[in-house]
Amino acid sequence: MTSGDQCISIHPYFRVPPERDDAVMKLCEQFVDRSSREPLCLYYGFTKSEQTLHCREGYRGAAGVIAHLDNVGDLLQEIMELCELFKLEVHGESD
Repeated sequence: MTSGDQCISIHPYFRVPPERDDAVMKLCEQFVDRSSREPLCLYYGFTKSEQTLHCREGYRGAAGVIAHLDNVGDLLQEIMELCELFKLEVHGESD
């Protein structure tokens, strides 16, 4: 079913070791700062419950996703070294 919605949403879930919590939260601030300047980013933010960190992010089409990955690639590499990505959801139209 096609709705014409151009949004692609990404939902990564990370398991954060307690001893790395401060470093990870500083990275989250950097992610939010950089993402706030992306013209194709529709929304971006983190929530944390106990040791689970969740990012809720949405982009205008595949171009927005690619621009975001180019913008935060170094931060993504850092966060992957600090915690475990245990779930990743990507939602959007197939066309």
